[in-house]
Amino acid sequence: MQQKINPFEVSVGSRKLGTPRYLFVLLALISFSAWLISNQGLIAGFGLLALPFILLYFYMLFMNPIIGLYTAIGLGFLLLGIPRYFKTITQIGM
Repeated sequence: MQQKINPFEVSVGSRKLGTPRYLFVLLALISFSAWLISNQGLIAGFGLLALPFILLYFYMLFMNPIIGLYTAIGLGFLLLGIPRYFKTITQIGM
């Protein structure tokens, strides 16, 4: 016999954040971030801000590998064009 699930008894979304387990994890992440920024400085803060975007990029890269080719081509043009505008950077490549 199938058991019917009452949709009002299932906790989803923001309701899960109210449980002690999720609050503890959230508090631990905030404490770790504050400790890291206070000990390592502003660079660590920018690193923490960039981390979700980097993880999203790698997820998209492994789900759709053509993104890697596009990235390599774009970086090739960017790295070869930088010395044209910044004379202090030496020429990369031949």
